[in-house]
Amino acid sequence: MVAIQSLDSVATPVQAHPPSPNPQAPLGAPPCRQTPLLLLAPLGQLSGDGQLRELIKERRGHGGGDAQLWYLPPFLLVSLGLGSRDQEGIAALEPGLITWLQLRFGGVVSAAADLDQASLAAKAQTLPSPPPLADLATGGSRSRQ
Repeated sequence: MVAIQSLDSVATPVQAHPPSPNPQAPLGAPPCRQTPLLLLAPLGQLSGDGQLRELIKERRGHGGGDAQLWYLPPFLLVSLGLGSRDQEGIAALEPGLITWLQLRFGGVVSAAADLDQASLAAKAQTLPSPPPLADLATGGSRSRQ
């Protein structure tokens, strides 16, 4: 004979997310960091195919210009002491976004302790370069003019 348990006796209680410290954030949303996370990768790995450029443009369009997502080209990484001239980076306050970008593009995540939102907003508003256009006549690629 097999004993049958009701689902009520084996169900585990669901833990609710703690209240968000940001009153503007939706209930249950993970809190945003104050120190940006930085995703570093070899030059071209993040921006080479144009998808990162489109993502930033889309988020800025929907977020009223404040997408909290900043592209750091090699010269900016070098001047801030965060990387070398053969690297590029993307900074964000949302840990989930940086994790998703790392899964999508690869690279290494680190905390950008020397950066804050104000300095990123002032220095890192440029978009990655557009990808080269495909040369349909010969099957190669050519630069955008």
